[in-house]
Amino acid sequence: LRIVLQRPHGLEGSVVDAAGEPMPDVFVTAADTTSRFSSTVATDGAGRFHFTRLPASRFRVSASQRFMDSHGTLPRFGHAEPIEDVPADTKDLLIRFSEAAPPTGSVRVRLLDARDGRPILTTPRVEVIGENLQRRGTPESAGTMVFPRLPMGEYQLRVEAKGYLSASRRVRVRSEGGPTVEEFRLEPAVGILVEPEVIDARELPSSAKIILIMSGGQGQGAFSYTQDFGEPIRLDNLHPGRWKLTAQILVRRRVVRSATKSVVINLAPRSGITRVRLRLVPVGSGKTPR
Repeated sequence: LRIVLQRPHGLEGSVVDAAGEPMPDVFVTAADTTSRFSSTVATDGAGRFHFTRLPASRFRVSASQRFMDSHGTLPRFGHAEPIEDVPADTKDLLIRFSEAAPPTGSVRVRLLDARDGRPILTTPRVEVIGENLQRRGTPESAGTMVFPRLPMGEYQLRVEAKGYLSASRRVRVRSEGGPTVEEFRLEPAVGILVEPEVIDARELPSSAKIILIMSGGQGQGAFSYTQDFGEPIRLDNLHPGRWKLTAQILVRRRVVRSATKSVVINLAPRSGITRVRLRLVPVGSGKTPR
């Protein structure tokens, strides 16, 4: 019995834009021209790619920009023509895109508690949203998120953090003068747990829905929330203040039970949750719901 071990082969190179600048986070695929074997790697921060453990063959090498990563969508521009008949162990392959990468800048977002000015300790969700791009920030330190390599332009910056009111604003990214720094002083939020009570709940079909309509708060206006009937309704990130609650049970889009109640939701030092019980009565029964 004779076993022949073949030495694995490699392939290396770099990806640049039309101006010769390196392109990180680009997918590069090497496909064997004589079989179905293919392998894909991503370029590093210097635009370099490295294949290992390739068979002794010739390859069609192509590059494509990533559409999104774990932080959201990425900007895309231009294209690169595939390179045919590339032998294994090539070490200086150059793939060039047809357009230059747009100039980029960075944004640093600082999140502070409006009560004491200290950085918030919860893990926030911070996003920038543009016409063709949506990305989440990367944590840098407590209460600080960063967005590196954002194309120049104007974005909507949106902040969400547990225990705080959501906030957003427009931000303009520039490529010179250092990172754009945005500071948010987040106001504390309150939560509510609505527990509906229905005496004849067993008579309701499984398809019944409950809708909660809330109005008031400190300038938050009115909104509604709908879910399947049977579970309490929990809402977070509400403004403190007086709220009017209207709960309705719908069966086949028809209101069959309802209740209305006014409550004052204040900041709670620990849980932040206000429990409210609503007794829903049949519509037109003449009873006063509480």
